[in-house]
Amino acid sequence: TLDDEWDVTCWYSDDDGDYLELENNLGDHGRLQRQILLGRDDSFLFQADVILRDQSAKIKYQTSLPLRPEVSFQAADKTHEGVLTSDTHQALVLPLACPEWRTESSPGRLQQVDATLQYQLEANARNLYAPLFIDLSRSGSKKAYTWRRLTIAELLEIQSPEVAVGYRIQVGSRQWCLYRSLDPPANRTFFGQNLTSEFIFGRFTRNGELREILEIE
Repeated sequence: TLDDEWDVTCWYSDDDGDYLELENNLGDHGRLQRQILLGRDDSFLFQADVILRDQSAKIKYQTSLPLRPEVSFQAADKTHEGVLTSDTHQALVLPLACPEWRTESSPGRLQQVDATLQYQLEANARNLYAPLFIDLSRSGSKKAYTWRRLTIAELLEIQSPEVAVGYRIQVGSRQWCLYRSLDPPANRTFFGQNLTSEFIFGRFTRNGELREILEIE
């Protein structure tokens, strides 16, 4: 169960976007953090829930986002993403914690249940990261897209998703990259970058460099 009120742990706004981070107490079950990043120029909404615990346990995670009556979710047949559709707009939704292809074993699923978009994950873990990326641009759902979970290393050893996670997202020619530490930040290697931050979200430029949209140390 959650506390009645969320605590605001971070709020940041600039020309690139708006970021809000909230935290709630899960009692003996740890803490729940929620990240919300709205990209201005890139036209995306990124939301992630973070479950942080002291000990490993079976975690069953579920969040439901309300849908307006004129909006429906159309799940893809062979892959785990889908499209939010109305009479005037379509928005691509990528459940980053799930693999792209349905033929692969998946820890969760994304589906419409009644008037909500439901995102579910299950894991035997100490910490859990549940990221969701929504492309709000009008052309995103019509272009080729993909996403991948990336390898995180520390002292040349590959780290578990309980320690830190990273993802690459591509929609058409636009590419983004994100990293989140679930354990205390440390010097880790991610996509050719040396990081000591808690959270980084950035976009690749045309020359292949990662331009930070947001960094939380």
